[in-house]
Amino acid sequence: MGSDWYVLGMGRFSNSSICVAGPNELSVNIPEAIKPIYGQMFRAPFYQGAPQDAAALVTTLDRNEHARRLVAWSKAFSSEMVQTYRESAMARTNQLIDVLKREGKGGKRVSLSHWIALWAMDVMGDMAFSGGFETLAAGQDSEGWMEVLSMGVLFVGILGQVPWMRDVIALLPQPGPIVTFQQFAGQKVKETKATMTGMSKDILGIIQDESSGGPPLSSKEAAADASFMVVAGSDTVAQALMALSRYIVGNKDIQTRLREELSQLSDDGFGDVDATTLAHLPYLDACVQEALRMIPPVPAGPPRYTGDRGYEVLGKYIPPHTTVATPIYTLHRDPANFARPNEFIPERWLPDSTVLPHNKEAFMPFSYGIGICIGKQVALQNMKLFTAALLHAFKLDFADAFDLAKYDASYKEHNLWLHASLDVTLVPSN
Repeated sequence: MGSDWYVLGMGRFSNSSICVAGPNELSVNIPEAIKPIYGQMFRAPFYQGAPQDAAALVTTLDRNEHARRLVAWSKAFSSEMVQTYRESAMARTNQLIDVLKREGKGGKRVSLSHWIALWAMDVMGDMAFSGGFETLAAGQDSEGWMEVLSMGVLFVGILGQVPWMRDVIALLPQPGPIVTFQQFAGQKVKETKATMTGMSKDILGIIQDESSGGPPLSSKEAAADASFMVVAGSDTVAQALMALSRYIVGNKDIQTRLREELSQLSDDGFGDVDATTLAHLPYLDACVQEALRMIPPVPAGPPRYTGDRGYEVLGKYIPPHTTVATPIYTLHRDPANFARPNEFIPERWLPDSTVLPHNKEAFMPFSYGIGICIGKQVALQNMKLFTAALLHAFKLDFADAFDLAKYDASYKEHNLWLHASLDVTLVPSN
């Protein structure tokens, strides 16, 4: 743990495309293997490592149960709801810009990563529960939920390797970080049910509403879904934005080109941005895609399982009871897939790009197949909203004495990323 992304990355460069990552565990660094692995196989026992009273959509090992639950979740991410989420994300983004103007006044050093994390937490709270965190207003995570989530993700990474330890942990007298957050989510479930008068305009309300078309959820199932949706939706987007910020903050040329493109949005260069407008900003989209390639929020590929029967992948038989994954970070940094893979080159994603090779089959920041991230479009939308607002409001640079090499070296992988603070200075554009 911590440097698995680096160790597995060495496999491809030592001419080994299939690595033994552990007992009965394979890491397959072949882009063509993504479709057969993630299209055929379902989740590995790894997902049972999280202490939980009930399976969530993102942890169930039952393919049929996943399909049933997905009905309501699909409604929660309909085009109508995506519009609702955009409006709430816009409000949170405007709130963040006001905070950053205050915090960065006079050229003060600002931890951009800190504020991105708070923004993402509040945005996800709005989407999931119609509010409830308000960390931006407080200026901090007063309840300590982000630390709880970080520790929870770390524990899941460990327990996923030894799922039987989950039952041992459950015997401890003090609840662990995951259980603590699930208790909070359970309280949100009760609050939502107590105030529901028809389907509410948030994810938790939709997946609990029987008219959504999904199966009736028990309180424990709803709490499991709620807790995992916050983890999946907040830290991943936050990490993606920290990656994007890391690459554009110190690059004045990229900032200038983005501002020129963003000036097309409205007379003031921003305004009320709708999804259609965001979809027609190719350079902004290219920067987002490139950040996801350079530092994918989940660097290790989601583990899949061959079950009792085994599977054939690209003509090779993988025996039963084997965990298989494609290492996302490694695929994204492989020179056989992407030219100059360790350089941030947004232009590679533009239609007229001559930066080759450019193997889109090797690009999977949101996973692939049955378990692909259902919130992908919302995540991309929110990343673009955030970036457009930030660049419209400020000229950015790294803070004095900020050591970029030290910052990059601080990255440690525990399913998600842990790293040092991204410190910047913010000069108002106007």
